[in-house]
Amino acid sequence: MSTGGPLPQMLDKMVWKKSTISYITYIVVGCVAIEAIFGNVSQNIWDNANKGKQFKSVDWSKFKATEDDDEEEEEEEEE
Repeated sequence: MSTGGPLPQMLDKMVWKKSTISYITYIVVGCVAIEAIFGNVSQNIWDNANKGKQFKSVDWSKFKATEDDDEEEEEEEEE
């Protein structure tokens, strides 16, 4: 009999000792869930530490050319 609370006992009976397929499924699903949580947390930490320095946080409207500049470039190309 396993020691601990009701959750480890339930997992022991229902998942770990039931079949190999359920055990492997438990491990794969657990790994995917942990990776998703860890990836989101680390991405949020990285984004907060580098706010204003990343491509997605730059205000690109400051770098747009005016229409007059575009017309001048087109006229120069035609000549």
